[in-house]
Amino acid sequence: LAGLFAAGELPARPLLIGTNRDDISLFLGFTPAEALPELLGLPMVNELMLRESVRRFFPATSRANRTAVLERYPLSRYPPGDRYRRALFDLSTDGYFACPSRRVARAAAARLPGRAFRYVFSADLSDGAFAPGLSGWLRRFLDREVRPWLGAYHGANEVVFWHADDRAARLSPDERALGRRMVEHWVSFVKSGAPLLSWPGMGDSDEPFLELRLEGDRPGRGWHADECTLLEQFRFVWNPLTLSHRPFLEPVAS
Repeated sequence: LAGLFAAGELPARPLLIGTNRDDISLFLGFTPAEALPELLGLPMVNELMLRESVRRFFPATSRANRTAVLERYPLSRYPPGDRYRRALFDLSTDGYFACPSRRVARAAAARLPGRAFRYVFSADLSDGAFAPGLSGWLRRFLDREVRPWLGAYHGANEVVFWHADDRAARLSPDERALGRRMVEHWVSFVKSGAPLLSWPGMGDSDEPFLELRLEGDRPGRGWHADECTLLEQFRFVWNPLTLSHRPFLEPVAS
């Protein structure tokens, strides 16, 4: 899409695009290599898994390239006891979701400055099992064992958007308020080509965005811009772990 916008092969129209802070958690956290240690009370991701993941995500890179990637996600940024998982989740979310969305948004803004609008959804929902409609013991199990590391998971934005006024939805007052604000933004965009005035549009060089939060939305600039500038030099290949620590797409030697 970014290439099509840049080449003028797509019409210059307003764009609203974004990602969730922890988009990768539903996909990475449920692979056997991550899920089983978590259930046993062990670290979900260790240093070896983090380093091997970088090698798999960027298979055509040198050791120096991979070291540079890891340095963009310093462990000191994350809380003790959960540093490797958080670094891996941030890296994976950037590579698979945030950076591609950034490329498209920047290309659209270059064609139509001020009319591309980017968001980052960062709300941790209080009931992570509501989205798949689970109930009973399975819901209680997921709420205790899984929700703590789901974060702002892929699809959490749709939960509050579509269920803000659904009385059957297990949403907190703050979550409903966030969903209603989102609906107002989206309706305004459909009607006028722009969300409400509190949402800044991207120019041809700056990178403003709106962070959608439970505590109240806030504008920001350059979400993970430095990380994406580095990652976009390489080809990111999504490839999660297996129990053998080998990726799904890599054949196991006999």
